[in-house]
Formats: sequence, structure tokens, C-alpha cells
Amino acid sequence: MYTQEQIRQIKGAISSHLDSSDLIDKIKQKIKEENLTQNQLDDKKLLEILRETQAFDKLSQEIKNTQLNTLRTQADQFSQASFAVDSKRRGLLFKLGKGKAFLEYLGKETNKQLQFYVNFLKQRFSSNLVPASVEPNFNEAFLFDLSGPDQMDIDLLTLLKLNVPVELTLVTIGPDGSKSLLSTKQIDWRFVLSNGGVKLSFELPGVDAKSKLSVGLIEVSMDLLPRVDKIDLVPERVLEQQFDHEKKEINTDIANFYDYTAEWWNDYKQLRPGFEKRAVKIYAEDEYGVYKPVVTFVKPLYGIKGIDSSQHAARFVGLIPYKRNENPGGDKKEVWHTFNTFLSLGYGDCEDHSTLLCSILLGFGMDAYVVVGFSSDGPHTWVLTRMTTKGVGDRDITRITFWESLSGQKFEQKDPRVHSLYKKVACVFNNRRFYANIQETESPFHVDFSFEDEFLWKRMSQERLNSLKTSQNTISLLPPKLDIFTEEDNIERELRNSLQNYRRARGQTCKFDEKLANMLLPALANYELERTIGQTFGQEEFQNAIKSYIPENHTFKAFPIQFNHRKPKEMFDTLINAPIAEDIINARGDSIFFAIKSKIYVFPENMHSVWVTVAVRYLELD
Repeated sequence: MYTQEQIRQIKGAISSHLDSSDLIDKIKQKIKEENLTQNQLDDKKLLEILRETQAFDKLSQEIKNTQLNTLRTQADQFSQASFAVDSKRRGLLFKLGKGKAFLEYLGKETNKQLQFYVNFLKQRFSSNLVPASVEPNFNEAFLFDLSGPDQMDIDLLTLLKLNVPVELTLVTIGPDGSKSLLSTKQIDWRFVLSNGGVKLSFELPGVDAKSKLSVGLIEVSMDLLPRVDKIDLVPERVLEQQFDHEKKEINTDIANFYDYTAEWWNDYKQLRPGFEKRAVKIYAEDEYGVYKPVVTFVKPLYGIKGIDSSQHAARFVGLIPYKRNENPGGDKKEVWHTFNTFLSLGYGDCEDHSTLLCSILLGFGMDAYVVVGFSSDGPHTWVLTRMTTKGVGDRDITRITFWESLSGQKFEQKDPRVHSLYKKVACVFNNRRFYANIQETESPFHVDFSFEDEFLWKRMSQERLNSLKTSQNTISLLPPKLDIFTEEDNIERELRNSLQNYRRARGQTCKFDEKLANMLLPALANYELERTIGQTFGQEEFQNAIKSYIPENHTFKAFPIQFNHRKPKEMFDTLINAPIAEDIINARGDSIFFAIKSKIYVFPENMHSVWVTVAVRYLELD
């Protein structure tokens, strides 16, 4: 049952959907294309047109969003109530209010939307989408647990030492779903420990070439839950002393590390002629414009929900689209992003992929490192793991595996494909180790990865590395919100329509065999299994089923392909340009039937692997 408020919201969603977008224009265009008369436009035909324009799907999604928003509000109220009752737990109520002076949108009509991603203490949320405007109103609250599962009695002075900021990432989202980074901001929440609650306006800085410009202001309020009597709050003097102590400590550690690395680098260059040209990477710039030691970009991630194994981790990271960071003019801009920014954007460069994958593998207890070197395409990073096993005579055998974080594939060091994939290894690192290659060879195929051998690798001081504060906050992954059944139906329907239109335009028939389409599903499941764990199951059963079904003397052809998007038009364009698929699409013969099947495998952060198979069975003409 719906409440009166929910009914009002649903009615608003329907009205907004009908008033907005180009729905009416699409319907008119469809009627014009099919040259329909008024007599032909009955209720059945109109419903068919509405389905083809995806009006029902979009409206259904808007109603679902309305329900989700209502549930989120109820959940927030319930959580706040639980903190108020349980005085042993501590919470931070973080509210995003109204934006001001977003001057980029002054006097402009735009169909872009804005969205915040908020990350704090392994708790990560996304705001609702709001229209991009001069004064966007986010009006959203998030409740963070400060206590943790094992610290129910945590006191305010202990919380004062929790020097972890609230991370804000603001993105713009275009009508096609594409995202762009607008601003990042780190907020120190600990002012609430001396005030109980604060309400402030923060300036949101631009990024990259616009880093010196202001995106706008955002109102933020923070409240400590449950409420604390004024006499029990942390005195402002103690708060300021803590901040000063941390600042001096961090500045001292950074200065000492910089002096140490300058001396370390000079020693390294003198070891062998040409070493000064090797791509040893000690510092990298983050999205805040700060140069930090590369080891601080890696942080072991434990208990990441939605990622169950190392292979699953590689598949997930490999599905995050690769996008090269570029300056205006096309040259590479090397910016290493924090986890929250990388995941919020939903794409990144090879460094973002490698640091995230390495961090997840470390969380699984693996001996993992980011590798800095060269691939066949130029400067590149990937991940390396070492695993020691017992061989003949109890001799230790170290197995080296390369993990290509852009694709999710992994290769043993002596795999012949390594020759063509990777060209040079300059250094490797994780959050607690840094080794630079001092061997004569840089070839990943031939390099000895015995890091403990000081004649092969120059290491950095463990004590120096341990003194550094990580650049990364612990994260959680957002659960997927994709309605895969609706999406799969939509992909298949649109691809069938595209195939029909393509063949009819060439005077060819196009009929579909739904039974055959359903029989293709096990094959798609196997393709995803192979990509994830490198193994397949039930292949013989599938092949036998197809052979039994295809009539005698008939030809069967199929072409599977995997996409990282859900755009049927782009999918069909790709298919028609693939030689095998093009041969299937243009097949000629008697008793010709086509089959199209799609399957979506969804991961956290709405990352997804979309498999599509187009197939045909027919009797060849003599």
C-alpha cells in the first residue's frame, strides 16, 4: 500500500516524465515512420509504440527511484533514532544543503545533473541527482557510524585522534550518462567534538586546468549523535592543540622523507650508467594538486562487500573503463586519484586501476605490488603478485604473476604473451615496500623478482616508509542498482529491431527462433566464467544441445561479444563491423532463423559485463 505522500510523488514522477524529455516527439516520429493513419492507431498499436520508445521502462524506473528515496528517508530516520537511544554508539550526521554561486551555469540552460559522492570510515554514499544550476539544492543527509563494530564505548578524546577527513567528490552527469569530475573536497569533521554541531559553507575548488577557480559553495552541517552536554565536549583549546601537533608531525615526516629520497635517488643513479633514465616513480600528483609518495596511494582494503576473491577483484577492476588523463592538447597528464574519486567517476587511468587492484589483493593477504614500467604502448602500471610454494626437496619456488588491471587478465611471468604486453620494469611498490630494479635487464620476462636480494633490487628504508600517512581512505563499494532483467529485455528487443530494419532495407527476410536464443544462455555464462576464473563448465552439454536442435543439413553460426556498456545502437554498429557477425547478419539461405541473446553480469558500483550472442541457422542454397 502507498501512503498519500508516496502517491503524490508517483503522480509527480508521471507528470514530470510526460512533460519532460522528447517522448511526444518520439511518438510522433514513430507514427510518421510507419505512415500510420488514425484508423490504424488503436490502443494496441499505441501501447506497442510506447514500449518501443521505452516510455514504460523509464517511467517504471522513475517510480522505483521515488520508492527508493522514500525508503532512504525512513532508513535515515530509523538510524538517527537508534543512535539517540543507544548512548554507547557515536554517529556523525552529515548534511549537504544548498549550493551557491555555481557560476558555470549562470544564464545557461543545461540538461546536465550534479551528484555528490561522500566517503568516510569505510562508509560511502551517493546523493540524489539534482539539475545543474546556479543554486543546486541537494538537501540530503548521511549518517556515519563513528564507533565501529568493536568500539561501542568510544570517548570524544579518542575520536579527536581520528584524523580521517570526510571526502566529497562532485561529478556532472550528461544526458548520455557520461561523468566528468567537477570538484573534490576533504572536510575535517572533528569541529563537532567541541561544538556538538556546526553549519558551514565550503568553497568547492575546480580540478586540473580549473584548479585555481571556484566551482561554487556548498552548505554543510555536521552533528554529533547522540547529543553531548556542553560540559562534556572537547575544549577548543585541546582541539587546536591536536590539529597543531598533527600538522607539525606530518610536515616533519614529509620533509624527512623528501631529504631521504633525494639522497636515495642520487645513490641509485650512481649504481650503473643510464639508471637516471629509468622510470623509477617516487612521487605522484593527486587530484588535489599535491605531490605525494606513491606508496601512500596503496592501502590494504579488507572485507570489501561484493568482491569475493582475487579473480573477482581483477574482473571488477578490469571492467572499470580506462580513460587516459590528458592535458589540453592531448599530452598525458599524470594524476593519481583517490579511491573515492576514481570509483565516483567510474573510469580512470592505469595508475588508478593498479593501485585499487593492488590494495584489494593486499586485503586478501597476497604479496602484491604495483609495477611501474612500460608496456608496448608506452609508460604503464600493472600489478604483480608473488607466491612461494614448496618444490622438490622442500626447495622454495616463487611464482610470479602479472595482473593487467585494465583488462582483469593475469599472466605467469614466463607466459610468451608477456613479451608483447610488457617491455620494462623500473620499480615496484605497495603501502610498506618500495624496490627499484638495479639489474642490467628491464625485461619483465627476464627480471628476477627476488626483492630480498640487494644485488638485484635497491629498497627504501622500512622505517621511513612506515612514517608516511596514507593518501587513501578506506572505502566501501556501492551496491549495484541496475535492473538487469529489464536491461536485458531492452537490449534484445532493440538489437532484433536493428537486425530486422537492416535486412528489410536490403530486401531480406528476418525471422527469430526464441527457443534457439534461450539455448545460447549457457554459452554466455561460460564466457563470463572464463573471463573471471579462467575455467568453463558444461561445454559438452551446450554443444550437444545445439547439435540435437539444428535440423539435418542446416548450418549454424554464432558470434559472442562482450561490452562494458548497455547501448544497443552502438552494439549493433560494432556487430556489423565485425567480419564473423557481419557474415551472420547477411546470411542467405532457406528456412533462415536468427537468435539474439544477452546476459548482464553486474558488479558493485554498477560496473557490468554485457554479453551478446547473435546466431543464425539456415539451409544453404545450392
